[in-house]
Amino acid sequence: LKELNLDDDTLVILTSDNGPWFEGSTAGLRDRKGGAGWDGGYRVPFIARHPGRIPGGLVNDSMAMNIDLLPTLAKWTGGAVPAAQLDGADITNLLTIRSAPSPHDELIFFINDEVAAVRTARYKLVVRSFYRSSLAPLDIRDDWQVLVDLQNDPAESYDVSSLHPDALADLTARLTRARTEFG
Repeated sequence: LKELNLDDDTLVILTSDNGPWFEGSTAGLRDRKGGAGWDGGYRVPFIARHPGRIPGGLVNDSMAMNIDLLPTLAKWTGGAVPAAQLDGADITNLLTIRSAPSPHDELIFFINDEVAAVRTARYKLVVRSFYRSSLAPLDIRDDWQVLVDLQNDPAESYDVSSLHPDALADLTARLTRARTEFG
């Protein structure tokens, strides 16, 4: 880019579509690529560089997803966002302002075409998991879904449904809405 004199004019993004398969590290997060509702299958590095637009050294840990790139880049280029059902949002503030809040109130995780989990900044309700090579629907009984407190348990090791009934009710309602909207 420097040789072509495009260094200051080019947005460079380094990321991945999913967490690692078996040859990579999830840095202590639960499960891996294809792991249904667990963060080890979804959370990935995201590094962006665009001199003059993205400040160097800025770190933001607010929740976002790669589908946010479409509305963000459409805005940056003056293009129109396609008239389609999208759950992406413009993340310009996350890329340009330190500690900017996420534009998302929730993220929806899918395994193929099924909702696998719904996440807010603090909690996640997981309703699909894998055991060996079999998809395990955790919500076939009311007491089988897993509510995790990501703030206190980023490894998603403990179900806290009984400790946080209000969060469970909130995320269950979000899950029902997501299944209706995206089903």
